[in-house]
Amino acid sequence: MPFNMNFSPEWIEEQYLLWQEHPERLPVDLQAFFSGFELGLEGGEGKADLRFAIKQSAVQSLIYRYRDIGHLLACTDPLSPCQIDHPLLSLEAFGLDASDLDKVFHTRRFMKESATLREILQVMHDTYCRSIGVEFMHIQEPTERQWLMDRMEPVRNSPSFSIGQKLEIAGHIYQAALFEAFLNASSPARPASPWKGGKALYRYSSGLWQERPNGVSLI
Repeated sequence: MPFNMNFSPEWIEEQYLLWQEHPERLPVDLQAFFSGFELGLEGGEGKADLRFAIKQSAVQSLIYRYRDIGHLLACTDPLSPCQIDHPLLSLEAFGLDASDLDKVFHTRRFMKESATLREILQVMHDTYCRSIGVEFMHIQEPTERQWLMDRMEPVRNSPSFSIGQKLEIAGHIYQAALFEAFLNASSPARPASPWKGGKALYRYSSGLWQERPNGVSLI
């Protein structure tokens, strides 16, 4: 939802009422907007600050957008200069500015219930806009998306592995590459359609064998 565009109050109210009854009928960015709006209204002592509630919803939408397109800022090409900003991820795109950076906002489905905008931006940028680009918001199952967020954002997509774990991971990658090459070599009749996903198949079958100490007779 482009927050720098003007929408009529009647249209906003219509969409808000629809969200209250059937949230699944709205685009996900509007769902995030109204979710943040209600969160901003909660806890008020009868006099909700509507301007802050709107900014609260904007922060919730900002979090969603980083998860959705943050990979566009990821520096994954060593031969090209890294992009440092994107118009859809700027504060202005959400009606926010530098004066909001040190304000505390409440959040939903984030690693902390409350955080400053500066901290939220740092977590989002470190997780999705560094040397690893992540595209996962197309996954239809919400619990699967949340599972990924819960594991990426707290460590900012930089998990700490011991030397032994790194060697084990490198070994699995090497063995998976050999397995994929074996599958391609075993299908000479279809050279134009090489095996894809052999690495994932190897990892899946390897996990099965580890969980079945008595062996696997059929896959």
